[in-house]
Amino acid sequence: MSYLDRIIAAVLEADDDFDDPAKELLGQDIEGIGSQEGSVERHGRWADVEIGDDHWCISYLTPVAVFIHGRGLFITDREWSQATSNHIRKFANELGMGAKNYAEVKQRAKRMTQQDLIEKFKQDSGTVKWTARQSNQFRSFRDTATGLKSDSDERVEIEPFRPN
Repeated sequence: MSYLDRIIAAVLEADDDFDDPAKELLGQDIEGIGSQEGSVERHGRWADVEIGDDHWCISYLTPVAVFIHGRGLFITDREWSQATSNHIRKFANELGMGAKNYAEVKQRAKRMTQQDLIEKFKQDSGTVKWTARQSNQFRSFRDTATGLKSDSDERVEIEPFRPN
């Protein structure tokens, strides 16, 4: 019996108490996958990842800022390196902020906890059918020469969509 056949069988046998048996079994809402468009624009060691109308600043594979359409720019509450601060400033300026330095970005942007940024990115990026090319663009600086500084649980990835 294939993996997909086991999932289908389990869904059919699922207890009626579940609101969404597929979500309970898979850990995600399968209807949400592919519901948004996504793109990755690399800038050296950081990337601007667009998911729907929102833009993410991913520095060294770690989400550190997000522009949420209709709500504004949110930056991490964690203090990172000078390089990551520069990535956030450049990201804010791409969005039209015109900040001269990171201190100005901190004054004008809202704050979000680092953990909330990570969780929101994982949730949002899970709704996109990423291509293998986008996935490679996202993580193309993974080698140790780039000096990844954050803990591995703070790094994120986007996986290419693979239909069964």
